[in-house]
Amino acid sequence: MSPKPSRSLSAIALGGLVALAGCLTTPPSSMLELSRLSPLKADPGAIRLAARLPDPLQVRDGDIRLRISFDGGTDATRLVEEYAAIIVDAPAGTPGIAPGSAGERTYVAALSGEDAESLRAVQRRIRDWRAGGMEGEGQLAVSATACAAGPLPDGPIRLTTWMRTEPDAPFFVLTRGVDLRRQIERRGAPADAIERCASG
Repeated sequence: MSPKPSRSLSAIALGGLVALAGCLTTPPSSMLELSRLSPLKADPGAIRLAARLPDPLQVRDGDIRLRISFDGGTDATRLVEEYAAIIVDAPAGTPGIAPGSAGERTYVAALSGEDAESLRAVQRRIRDWRAGGMEGEGQLAVSATACAAGPLPDGPIRLTTWMRTEPDAPFFVLTRGVDLRRQIERRGAPADAIERCASG
């Protein structure tokens, strides 16, 4: 007897520089939020992603990315889609995002209208497969990259990321205070190898 298909995609939160995925810190309260998240029901137009980094590091359009994948066991039921989010204004006092310290900057990103429509189509396709009784596994992942606009600070380079899937809901933490310098050096590369921001 075949196992029953799971009812929703799993939500996996990853963050890092230069497409780095390491050992990240996700608070228990956020793990609960992620377990409740249904990627197939979330409104793509309402999804917001946020990242906080030290000032010398800058996040540009496309640096925060959302990736959805599904594997139904055949080429016809296998897909991977990735969307490069666009930086949007983050009003002061954004619910769920605590004020930052001096020398830090917080970026909030959203999907473009075209990408939101594309993700809705992907959601519909997966829901149709599920409704037909298909087994399969899916994942939702968030990644962040950045460039260096100046010399990096000594010591830890902290990254915190958030997510929101409903317009009136507060952001919840995906990763908190990840030391990117340590993560990069664990991979055998110096932290100053981070891409420099283009001038002008």
